[in-house]
Amino acid sequence: MKLIYITLLTILISINSYSQSSEFELGIYNVGLGGIGSGIGAMINKKPNEKLITVFCKGFLKGALGGTFVYGSKKLVQNIYKENKIEYNWPAKILNSLGTSMIENASSNRTLLEQIHFNLGFNRFEFYTKDKFKVKYKIMPGALALTVFCAINNKPEWGLMLRSGEVIFSTNDDMNLNKNSNGRALVTSVIIRESKINDLSVIAHEFIHIYQYHDYNFVNPYFNDLVNKYDTNEGILKPRSSILYWDFNLIVLAGLYQIENINRSTYFDNFFEHEAEFYSADDVLFKSN
Repeated sequence: MKLIYITLLTILISINSYSQSSEFELGIYNVGLGGIGSGIGAMINKKPNEKLITVFCKGFLKGALGGTFVYGSKKLVQNIYKENKIEYNWPAKILNSLGTSMIENASSNRTLLEQIHFNLGFNRFEFYTKDKFKVKYKIMPGALALTVFCAINNKPEWGLMLRSGEVIFSTNDDMNLNKNSNGRALVTSVIIRESKINDLSVIAHEFIHIYQYHDYNFVNPYFNDLVNKYDTNEGILKPRSSILYWDFNLIVLAGLYQIENINRSTYFDNFFEHEAEFYSADDVLFKSN
């Protein structure tokens, strides 16, 4: 019942309407999402001697700071199409990793930069700064499964991958894309229609969807006790469990996306599509409606 309540609460605070289109409102969304999501996580992971309200406030403030970095990273993605350079995704990606690391630490009730992570596709590199510095490598299983799916019958764009730090495939197959769609993001991988592979506005749009997946990283520490219990169990899966980072945020994002599709009247009458287009299009009318 506790987990159901938390999940419902997270959904209620995360859903945003199509009318939320101004720069200020999108900034508030990113800052607020990081703050509230982290505050809830901090309460779940609080120590016995800590006061609930104090833990929430600290988690909220640290998460909001992380959300500010996340917002800044999405602003940097705009430079991909404005300057016509996909390489801008690298500084945006680094800033996003720093912001989501702060949010994840806050949700785990840790110090602000106790653990910093950096993702390359389904690969996650964790850097621990407390006490003795160490590095861990982990795999996000949900992201791995969808990367394999994207790779089937699609062409890997190695040059664009190296220049952007994201996993990119191209295709002409309508089975992998909707008939009228130019691109598709599946967690940490994107598929771009071959005729649009040099359209950096399309690519920037799909990159924002990848960032949205990381927006909900604060959910994963909600299950710290469950994951730690599983990792300490002996058995045939024990050697494998230590390199897995369970990306529960995938489930939450997919659910929220479908909720946004309820009574959807236009393509951008979905907050996640709306935000992605906001940071990848110059259409002033679109941004002011």
